[in-house]
Amino acid sequence: MLDEVPHVTVDAALPSAVVALQDSVVLRLTYTDLDGDLGFLEADSAVVFVTDDRFPLTEMFHVPPVAPLAASVAVTGVWEVVLDRLIMADPLATSETVVFRIQIRDRAGHWSNEALSPPVTVVANP
Repeated sequence: MLDEVPHVTVDAALPSAVVALQDSVVLRLTYTDLDGDLGFLEADSAVVFVTDDRFPLTEMFHVPPVAPLAASVAVTGVWEVVLDRLIMADPLATSETVVFRIQIRDRAGHWSNEALSPPVTVVANP
């Protein structure tokens, strides 16, 4: 029997420091799913969920199917998720550190483990 639960790891969060409201962060994720049901045809269906614990605020990202819909095959690969223009949680702070919690969801509704990103420093926009 195949493990139906997908797995995700965070390989990198780049760059490690950004200017608020100006720079983007790229999260490099490695995924594995033994039955291959990751991704949706519908553009309004989310696969990748990235939570900023300072708020908490979750951004959702669509991913098209990574294997043919009728196939039941093991898949593994890398996704890069771009988080545009991070904001400051505390408008009076000069910098903050954020760690993102990442989960993925397959078409059957199975949730992956929760992976944590390396810390990213957000510096106030001068």
